[in-house]
Order: sequence, then C-alpha cells, then structure tokens
Amino acid sequence: MVDGAVKEFGRIDYAVNCAGIGARAPAPIAEASVPEFQRFMDVNVFGMFVCTRALSRVMKMQSPRPAVPMGRIAQVDEIADVVLFLCSDQASYVTGSSWIVDGGVTLNSVTL
Repeated sequence: MVDGAVKEFGRIDYAVNCAGIGARAPAPIAEASVPEFQRFMDVNVFGMFVCTRALSRVMKMQSPRPAVPMGRIAQVDEIADVVLFLCSDQASYVTGSSWIVDGGVTLNSVTL
C-alpha cells in the first residue's frame, strides 16, 4: 500500500488513518466475546499501528517540506469558513475533533 502510493505520487506528505470496525454483536462487557474483542483490537489498534509505522518509515526518509506560517492574524472569513463547514450537512458525521485554524503558527511553536 505505502510503496504503491510512493510509486504513484512520488512521496507521502499526509496520512489519514480512518479504517475501523465495530462489534458484530454488541454485548455488555461481562458477556462480551473475547474473539470479537480481539478482532476489534486487531483492526482498530494493531492495523492502525502497522499502517502508521510503514508510513512513518517512508516519511522520515523524505526531505521535509517547510511549514510556512502565514505571519498574520486570521481574517474573519477564514475562521467563519471552518465554523460554517462544521455546522453544515457536509460535516454531519464529524464529532469530537479539534481544529487548529492558525495559519501554521502551531507547527512552529516550541514546547518545553
């Protein structure tokens, strides 16, 4: 999968890990199936780990593309565009996420 993406596009700059499964037969934890739970963990946790590891190996070998902060305060419309998207039908399945809308300032922040 990763090699095919590099062959097709030349490099990998972003990764969206969005595969996942739910329980086939939801049950209270006291009655939950161990094989069902293992299947859930294999796909949702182990699968995500394996994909991220493979992508990270390729991405760390690439020369970085510079993150360039915009160097200014956001325009009202730039913030409003994100808010309008999150309030629209197009974001109907978005829940519990944080959006950083700062023109790249956070990418260059130093944390101690």
